[in-house]
Amino acid sequence: NPPKRASTGKLCRIGGDLMHGQKPSFLDTKVEKNLYESKTLLEIHAEESRSRDEALRSQRLSEPNPVLRRRIGRLAAQCEAWFNNEANKDQRRKQREFERVATKVWEAVPTDSYIEFSELAEQLNISTRNLFRILPIWLVYGLIEMKDLGRPTASHFARTYDIRRIAHGLARIRYVMPKQEVGPFNKKWRSLARGSK
Repeated sequence: NPPKRASTGKLCRIGGDLMHGQKPSFLDTKVEKNLYESKTLLEIHAEESRSRDEALRSQRLSEPNPVLRRRIGRLAAQCEAWFNNEANKDQRRKQREFERVATKVWEAVPTDSYIEFSELAEQLNISTRNLFRILPIWLVYGLIEMKDLGRPTASHFARTYDIRRIAHGLARIRYVMPKQEVGPFNKKWRSLARGSK
């Protein structure tokens, strides 16, 4: 059978194929462009990582406190060196996940008031275990204030804390640490939190 024709006399689209004589629509062009520009999962992750790094760098440079600005810059450089030269595949995967969660948490922590630890976890739908990896690191480096409210429970994961941001911007910080460093680090940050009462 001969091809169907539109009222203009030009060949029309049959079954999704573009026949000769018909100019491609904007949608046709867009779809074709996306087909050629489709990205792999690795490329998407790399692009997201670059965007996150650029945002963190911008925040770091806008930090008004010169002491914190230098500290944040040093932490970012140390993390970058570790990530590129020392971290194995599993450590890099964990670091990326912590960074993703950290960005979300940072944006939710206020600067002019306090938010309670469990309220923050519930608000963001984030496990308290993840928060206990991220927030104490920020506390030790002076990026946040974390006050132990002195209401202990059977598990230290259920203790109550008030949290407030001190730094203007967030650095790229190493969140993955060797197991032998976890115990001494936990003692250090809990002492700091108790001292903030």
